[in-house]
Amino acid sequence: MNRINGLSFLALALLVVLVSGCAPATVAATNTASPPTPTIPPPTLTPSPIPPTAKPQSSNTSKLNLDWLLTADEMNSISKGIGVVQWELVDESPGENRICHSFKGQSWSTNPNEALNCVFKIAPGSSFEDIVSSMLSSGQLFPDEKLLPTSLKFEDSFGVFGGTYPNGHGVYDLLLVKSNLLYWVSVTLGRPVGKTTEDLYKENQEVIDTFLSDSITKNLEKSK
Repeated sequence: MNRINGLSFLALALLVVLVSGCAPATVAATNTASPPTPTIPPPTLTPSPIPPTAKPQSSNTSKLNLDWLLTADEMNSISKGIGVVQWELVDESPGENRICHSFKGQSWSTNPNEALNCVFKIAPGSSFEDIVSSMLSSGQLFPDEKLLPTSLKFEDSFGVFGGTYPNGHGVYDLLLVKSNLLYWVSVTLGRPVGKTTEDLYKENQEVIDTFLSDSITKNLEKSK
């Protein structure tokens, strides 16, 4: 399942209230089995367009800049807590209404870890529930993703979601809305056998939240 469909960009029409990683360092590889290598190569963590239910309003005038997004060096500087190394930028997607960086990194997991960093324009007037529903129905969020009880605090509306990535990793998404923009950070983490996405989050919430928070904070600072 792809989360980007080529380079065609559609403006996000819903206002939110609110990239592939590895297992956190606290989940050691020594005594846990790595997820089995799938017979089909795992998909790339990239966003697909969201069909808008309304056109962007005239007040939605922000000009998106790729410089707002995380670089591979920045990813490597903030991801040691979750056990990620050797992040590489594998796709750069410019656009008028959406910009994205996609990454791949290495960890104890057999499958490469993936990460995503995007900023979307959004139309005013939509609720948090509407945007989450739209992202679920369009494949932006995976079908089993649920809102997690995070300890993060932001002045702006946000939420952390967790679910299952097709290659067996857990996937964690932080979505935050500020003004007319949606900031999105997503990362996949290898899961030891028998561990659910919720289990992994509960056991390593501090390092996962720190990575997600550091990522969004950099986006917010760079887009001022």
